[in-house]
Amino acid sequence: MLTPADIFSVIFVTVAGVSFMFGLYIFRMRREQKNALAFAVAIALAIWALGLGQALSAPTKEVSVLWRRIAGLGWGTFYSLLLHFLLVLTNHKPTRKTWWLLLPIYLPAALNILLFTIPTQLNPMPYNMVKTPLGWTNVAEYNAWDIYFVAFYISAVLTGIAIVWRWGLKSSDENIRKQSKLLFATFALALVLGTLTDMIANAVLTYKIPQMAPLFVLIPISGIYISMRRYGFMNLPQSTGGEEILSASARKKLYRTVTPALLAAAGLLFFTQYMINPSGKLVLTLVLSAGFLAVGAAIFIVSRLKLGNRQKDFLNIMWLALSIPIIVLCCVEYGGITVWAYPFLLMFVALVFDRRVVLGNIAFLALLTQAIVWMFKPRAVVVIDEIVYITRIGIFAIGVALASFVNKIYISRLQQNSDQIRLQTMISDISSDFVTANQENINEKMAALLAKAGAFFGVDRAYVCFFEGKNRTPQLAQMWSAEEQADVGAFQTDGVVPWWVQDIRKREVVQIADYARKAADMGETAIVGVTCRSLLAIPMITHEKVLGFLAFENVKATRTWKDEHVNLLKVLANILADAKAKTDAEKEIQMRAFYDQLTGLPNRYLFKEKLTQAILDAARTGRKVGVIFLDLDSFKAVNDTMGHERGDELLRMIADRLRKCVRKSDSVSRFGGDEFLLMINNLVHENDIVKVADKIMEMFRNPLALKGQEYYITASAGIAMFPVDGQDANRLIKNADIAMYSAKESGKNRYAMCSHEMKEAINIRVALTTNLYRALDRGELVLYYQPQISLQTQRIIGMEALLRWNSPEYGLVKPSQFIPLAEQTGLINPIGEWVLMEACRQNKVWQDAGLPMVRMSVNLSVIQLRNPKLKDIVRDTLEVTGLEPKWLELEITESVAMRESDYIVGLLSRLKTLGVTLSIDDFGTEYSSLSRLKTLPVDRIKMDMQYVRGIDESEKDQAITKVIINLAKSLGLKVIAEGVETETQMNFLYQRMCDEVQGYYYYKPMPAEEAEQVLREDMLKAAQPAIG
Repeated sequence: MLTPADIFSVIFVTVAGVSFMFGLYIFRMRREQKNALAFAVAIALAIWALGLGQALSAPTKEVSVLWRRIAGLGWGTFYSLLLHFLLVLTNHKPTRKTWWLLLPIYLPAALNILLFTIPTQLNPMPYNMVKTPLGWTNVAEYNAWDIYFVAFYISAVLTGIAIVWRWGLKSSDENIRKQSKLLFATFALALVLGTLTDMIANAVLTYKIPQMAPLFVLIPISGIYISMRRYGFMNLPQSTGGEEILSASARKKLYRTVTPALLAAAGLLFFTQYMINPSGKLVLTLVLSAGFLAVGAAIFIVSRLKLGNRQKDFLNIMWLALSIPIIVLCCVEYGGITVWAYPFLLMFVALVFDRRVVLGNIAFLALLTQAIVWMFKPRAVVVIDEIVYITRIGIFAIGVALASFVNKIYISRLQQNSDQIRLQTMISDISSDFVTANQENINEKMAALLAKAGAFFGVDRAYVCFFEGKNRTPQLAQMWSAEEQADVGAFQTDGVVPWWVQDIRKREVVQIADYARKAADMGETAIVGVTCRSLLAIPMITHEKVLGFLAFENVKATRTWKDEHVNLLKVLANILADAKAKTDAEKEIQMRAFYDQLTGLPNRYLFKEKLTQAILDAARTGRKVGVIFLDLDSFKAVNDTMGHERGDELLRMIADRLRKCVRKSDSVSRFGGDEFLLMINNLVHENDIVKVADKIMEMFRNPLALKGQEYYITASAGIAMFPVDGQDANRLIKNADIAMYSAKESGKNRYAMCSHEMKEAINIRVALTTNLYRALDRGELVLYYQPQISLQTQRIIGMEALLRWNSPEYGLVKPSQFIPLAEQTGLINPIGEWVLMEACRQNKVWQDAGLPMVRMSVNLSVIQLRNPKLKDIVRDTLEVTGLEPKWLELEITESVAMRESDYIVGLLSRLKTLGVTLSIDDFGTEYSSLSRLKTLPVDRIKMDMQYVRGIDESEKDQAITKVIINLAKSLGLKVIAEGVETETQMNFLYQRMCDEVQGYYYYKPMPAEEAEQVLREDMLKAAQPAIG
């Protein structure tokens, strides 16, 4: 008969086996130092448990002592190996330089083996074996060596616990923190329980019990295993659950099958024991039948609770597993073999779960129950009668039903796996296909996707919708039908947005098994022509934005979709969303590259492409192409006064109007700023584009209404025609631009046709600009001088330096031609400095030659006046030439003096400090303010020649001339009149007391040599004595 000692012996041997297998598992998993140490710890525990188990059931005391010494090899080294393992685990392993740290760890292990495993004089009687009902037990006498070992193992375990706790505190990894807490708790619990049973219990109690430490060591081993499975401890990948064998529907069917099977088992037990064998133990029969009913009811209730699948499986398997020992132990008296079939039925059920722990728990309880029965009922008489046969038949029937159900689940799962593989292959193919999706082929690829998915899932319709416009209204992008459908889908509702689209906007999957019933439940009225019976719509989301949805419809039958299919279709929706986002990004890039962001019109690059294509077509057909270059007149003033935001709005309105002035085949482009380009193609006569230009000019006569205010905007336009005005896009645009500037020069608010004369003038202008860059270096620029005469003395009192360009190609170029070019190119600054230097030098040369002292007048350009170094330039020029400042006069135009008066006053004041004189040129051409004029530090004003020339014929010009002279006198300024060409003009000015004159009546502009001769003659004239 099996004794308690045998039972404990079996338990310890089992612990040894479990420990060995666990250590081998860790070592085979990854062969690193910590895995090897863990394997060594497990081997030490296995030796410890095996020796202790065999010592408990040994036949004699001597044999028991022998096994205890063998066990000492295990527990003697266990704590040292454990401490070393924990150090390596927590990254504190000794290095070559700190190898000596292993000495205090392993020296106690060596001493333990010497004292407790090898017979020596140091510890001749290490064990005091006492025979107890539970087997041979060591009752320690606690000599010096026993006390040493107790101190060693407690300190080793406490050190290990401290290392684990510190490991968790110093780590920022949440997984390591959780592992640390778990290991700390399990090691501490094992220490407490081991100490209570092995040290304290036998010292205090009179009833002696075996040492249980190897059993309690399984607690931290369990903690290590949990850490390995949950947190990747010991470098084992964390369990992710994987794919379940049981789907949601299969799990429901399983519980619905197991529950009736348990009810049938209860009925079968009651029928066989109560109805057929009324002499049996009726109370036990009722209890067992009630047990089956209770387990079935518990499974039924749990399966309907709102719990996760793992929680439901755990509770239901727990009821089934706990029923094994209850049922088997209740039937132990019968001794029949029929009851042993019950665990096998449960093992059938356990096969369908994806977690091996389910089958393991059932198998463990079945084996444990068998061992218990063996202990308490080692022999039994088996009686086979009709009750046994009936029970067998019933169990077989239940077994066949369960096996059939399990088989069905596996076949269904295999089919699902096959479908899943085909679906994943389809998704993979579609995903690969969509890698090359772009604006040109996106519709084709969407059609292919819908066809594949629709055929695979056996739906009647599949379609893709995108939310478009400001209101995000769903628009059908692509649709597929299994066959020609004359009816209307759930979405095709003539602009009516279905009620379920609101759920799509909320990023929710819409799944409607019965569309008509759902619509009725929602209170939605039926839409005529819609024949949808079931619907699945999946939102397409990218970057947290719903772009649209992918929908599938059945029109012939209702349908409920599987969760796994819905999840995979979400992948298709994501593919579509990514493709849509990609093509939208391409479209946005194209828009930014080829379209104006403000008006939405094509930009210059796209316009040139279109114009080039139109030219090719026109060359082939013999037609003409016209280009209109349009520029808004004085639009900068609108931006300056009304703000750029309102100016932008006006530009958009003008762009819309221009679109309406041309045909769809023509093109309107924003060239930049306030400039627009229009291409009018397929023209037969030149007059055709004139009609378009007239229409555009007429359009500008109507005001633009913006925010309750009217704006009158005018424009100037230039027209160039292919092939007359150019053979390519760039030439046509350039010539249209030339014509547009000609229109502006003619007075604005008009258009001009490009002509040969315009192009020739521009060519000359370009050539002049090019030659002007080298004119100064080549010495082509010269100064002419025009004398200024005092009316009172008729003597020369000044010279005005006038710039001339003597070009080898074009001869003597007028200042009105090249001065604007110099100002546009910035050459006016170096040219102006040269003029100033040359004029001052020449005046100094005349003075040194003994000629009369005259002032030299030099004109300053507006560009020169904006030069912050102008004062320094004038001062340096005077210093270099040696000319006294009072003989230099600087002239500025009236327009500059009035337009930039605040800046000019300061500048002229600074120049005045140098000692030079200042004058205002072309006085009378602007509306000068007296208040501004009196603030200017000038010495004289030069009357514009238009009034002087009108003295002979116009009384108005005479009146203006008189007013200007009187004004200057009242302000204490000198007056010089330029452009005097007749004696009448001279006499009028003399009578009106004008101070000085300048003009052809006296002298024309002349080179320096002639001017010098005139000065000599004037000097001789002054030396002659007066007659009479």
